[in-house]
Amino acid sequence: MYRIIEQTIGQFAKAVFPATCLLAGLLVCASLSAQSNSSESPYTRFGLGRFDPSGHASNRGMGGLGIGIRDARAVNPMNPASYSAVDSLTFIFDLGASAGFYWAKEGSHSSTRKLGNFEYATMLFPVTKYAGVSLGILPLATAGYQYGSVQPIEGLDKQNYTRIYQGTGNLNNLYIGAAIEPIEGLSVGANFSYLFGTYNHSRRVSYSVGTALDPTISSRLELDALRGKIGLQYAWQLANRRRIVFGATYDTSVKFKSKLFTEQFLISNQQIVEHLHGDTVRGTGLYTAPEMYGLGVSVDFSPRLIAGVDLQYGRWSDASFYKSQCEYQDQWRIAIGGQYIPNAKEIHSTKQLRYRAGLSLGNSYLKLPTTKGAEGYHQLGLSAGIAFPLVDRRSFVQMSLEYDRLIPTNKDMISEHSLRLTLGLTFNEGWFRKLKLN
Repeated sequence: MYRIIEQTIGQFAKAVFPATCLLAGLLVCASLSAQSNSSESPYTRFGLGRFDPSGHASNRGMGGLGIGIRDARAVNPMNPASYSAVDSLTFIFDLGASAGFYWAKEGSHSSTRKLGNFEYATMLFPVTKYAGVSLGILPLATAGYQYGSVQPIEGLDKQNYTRIYQGTGNLNNLYIGAAIEPIEGLSVGANFSYLFGTYNHSRRVSYSVGTALDPTISSRLELDALRGKIGLQYAWQLANRRRIVFGATYDTSVKFKSKLFTEQFLISNQQIVEHLHGDTVRGTGLYTAPEMYGLGVSVDFSPRLIAGVDLQYGRWSDASFYKSQCEYQDQWRIAIGGQYIPNAKEIHSTKQLRYRAGLSLGNSYLKLPTTKGAEGYHQLGLSAGIAFPLVDRRSFVQMSLEYDRLIPTNKDMISEHSLRLTLGLTFNEGWFRKLKLN
């Protein structure tokens, strides 16, 4: 009897203690996410920056495919209905980071920047044979830019001034979600999210004249809100172990609680010498995000091959931003991708490699002010990925390489290219297996 109690306590501690550590880790990751940045684009000066709907490294390798993906060995927050697919004896922890390069070109001018960011930390575990729970932190939007222009000072020979624009920011998604499979094939899930983030922007005029004072305007915007996400999946089983998975998602609209602090001051030799004005604006609903819809379908041709397509749509024309300098339009994005496994049952690790590829196309939710009126852009993405099984053949090292091209609707606007490598670690532990007594 004592041995049974001892083993039961040990099994409980094995499950609960690491989970507690992981929860603490999420709080650390939240702090890292708030301080990191994976965007270098002048376009992120406007709105909430650039949104990243492409999910984990496994999703990114397939062009951001995820709404119709149902995988028992992966965390897929893109559709919370997928949580019920987790094996009843499994605990999954997934985290990732990225690095890359960014290129921009405007006329004859070009620039290159490095990118790097903590991306996500999530976990998934079963609560019954037909239900699963997930929690974690994900990036929702990022902003990062530094650019300027040089102009001559009238009346002063060989003297000029530079307009400098700088900014950074993140909007993060800290969530908990659950899913249940009430009847065979049908899964229903939901995420409850706390969105939070901070954006810092500054505009400065820097004079080449040594004694001149540089006027500067800086702002700090703090946002937070609650948001819900509902997901559905239906798996239609076919002959020869084939199946079709239909997926749908809905994100509620958001009214952010905001605090905007704006300050004007003069700078000399990188030091503030005079404060001119300061103002703080607080409110709820001054900044909003719209309802989002998603549809997806994937086909499992066999345990070796999966292919699918996703369509996402956001009603950004309904969004509002306090004293916005640009217009907003409805946003859409389509993703097509797939995965191939040479032999999922083969013991040899090279046969269990997961090869992925995909592409995506979408438009911007922003229409920016130009000399020819409000203009937007399109984004084209190409991606490839691979997953290496670890020794236990349940855990994986995930890698995805994404090429993204921003194509403006006005040729006079800035065109952009970026290359991003995402590295993810998926730990799959059997923490809830039945006890065996000798």
